Amino acid sequence: MNAPAWLSWRGLAEHVAAGAAFTILIRGLGCPQFSTVLAVALIAVVHEQAQTDFSDFRRANGGPWNGLLDVVTFLIVPIAAWLG
Repeated sequence: MNAPAWLSWRGLAEHVAAGAAFTILIRGLGCPQFSTVLAVALIAVVHEQAQTDFSDFRRANGGPWNGLLDVVTFLIVPIAAWLG
């Protein structure tokens, strides 16, 4: 079984790193854990809808699955920090 053309391990790693950076920044501002998860989720959704990430929710760009997968990878670190 072949992976879809839009699936990139490097891209997923970059989204995890971005989620980690936003988590550190937002937690550093003193926000509670749950608020941090919500803030990073909103940042992720806006990022995926924007032209900066080629609108990954659009079918032409592998959407909606490409966008959803990217949002989930954004949230790995904030959710792990919240649960941990």
